[in-house]
Amino acid sequence: MAKGAKLSRKQLLKEPDQFITTTGRMIRWARSHRRSLLWGTGGFLVLVVAIVGYFALSERLEQRAQNRFRGLIERYSAKLESDGAKAAFDDVKEDFERALDSYGGKDAAVPARFAFADICMEAGEPELALSHLDQSLKDFEKDPFYRYLVLDKMGHAYLALKVYPRAIEAFEEVAARKDFFLQDEALFILGGIYKETGKGQKSRNAYQKLLSDHGDSIYASLVREMLDG
Repeated sequence: MAKGAKLSRKQLLKEPDQFITTTGRMIRWARSHRRSLLWGTGGFLVLVVAIVGYFALSERLEQRAQNRFRGLIERYSAKLESDGAKAAFDDVKEDFERALDSYGGKDAAVPARFAFADICMEAGEPELALSHLDQSLKDFEKDPFYRYLVLDKMGHAYLALKVYPRAIEAFEEVAARKDFFLQDEALFILGGIYKETGKGQKSRNAYQKLLSDHGDSIYASLVREMLDG
């Protein structure tokens, strides 16, 4: 056929329609694979139902976790007020640890774990606190404010255990954060640890930095008295 020549309507009608031909092939294929198609569609529907069911279950478990941890913290608070930190800790310890085992992967466990670490510290259980603070540090890896709260708590736990090198690491990281509200406390504690471990110059440096950066801190007057004495 010459280039640019047009087909007549009669000739076009003789040509196989591409859509009809393709559709016909699809229909014939579908008929011969009917069982496979039905199974595939069913499998897809099962998958959709499973996903929807998972999220519904996840939401219910999340709510259950929140209720469980809230109840434990309220119970601890009531016992703390009436009987003190150690008795309150003893009352909730086993139930709190079971709840963390059951719901440790839920969002509600993130603040609950950190709260329980604080409960451990208040009861004089720094070693147990650290076992939860290690996970809390991972939980808050992308949240600087809470991450530094965890580091501060870890510093106190190591200090209570007299593991001075690890306490120094934690407090130095906190002290390096200029806009963190516990920086002055971290510098004050570092000054004391350095003095205790025979690092006089580092102790003075920490105290001087506290005075220069936080002259109105509650720790500043104490530092001035120590340096003057």
